[in-house]
Amino acid sequence: MTEEVIDRIKEVVKLDPSEFTTLSADDDIFSKAVATILSQNTNDRNSIKAYKRLREAVDIKPKAILSIEDRELIKAIKISGLYKQKLKSIKTLAQKVINELDGDLNRLRHVKLEEAKEWLKSIPGIGDKTADIILLHLGHPTFPVDTHISRITCRLGFTDRRRYSDVSRYWLDKLPRERYLEAHLLLIKFGRSICQSRRPKCNICVLTETCKYYREDGEGCKT
Repeated sequence: MTEEVIDRIKEVVKLDPSEFTTLSADDDIFSKAVATILSQNTNDRNSIKAYKRLREAVDIKPKAILSIEDRELIKAIKISGLYKQKLKSIKTLAQKVINELDGDLNRLRHVKLEEAKEWLKSIPGIGDKTADIILLHLGHPTFPVDTHISRITCRLGFTDRRRYSDVSRYWLDKLPRERYLEAHLLLIKFGRSICQSRRPKCNICVLTETCKYYREDGEGCKT
C-alpha cells in the first residue's frame, strides 16, 4: 500500500532538481550539508540563491569557509534568513570536520548511524531533520520529515500523530531503502502543490480513495 501511494504521487508530481536546495548544490557532501543548513526555515528559492551567492564568494570547503571574514559570509547567506544562526552552524560544522574528521565529512559514512547523528546534532542549529537529510545523502538509512510529510502521513491515516519520530519510523519501515530519498522529495512536492495545509486540492488528488482525512471530512491529526 505505501509504495503504491508513492507510485501514485509519482504519476502526477514531477521532480525538478532545481526546486530543491540540496539537489541544486554541488555533489560533495560538505556542500550538501551547507545547503541543508541554508534551507532551514525558508523556501528553496531563497536558500538556493544563498547557496549560489556563497559559492560565488568562497569555495564551499571547510578550510575555505573558515578563512573568509564573517561579513562576507553573512552578505552571501543573508537572504536565507536566520543568518546569524546559520553562520554559526556552518562555521562550527567546518571546524568539527577539520578537527575530528580529518577535513572529510564523508568519514561519517563509515560511522554507525546513531553515532553519526549525534555528532551532527552536537552542532548548534542542527536538529533531527537537518541531520537526517545530511545522513541520507551520505547513504545512511534515514527518512527526514518536514511539515508537508508530517501532514500528508497523518492525513492518510498512516500515523495518528505528527511527531517526528513516529512519521519517520513509518516510512523507514514501509519503504525499501533505495526509495527513501525519492519518496522524501515526492512527498514534499505533493504537499506543496496538492495536499496543502489550509486548502488541500482534494478535487484533483490521486489519493482520496485511501485518505482518512478525505473520508472523515477534514478531521485533523494529533500533534
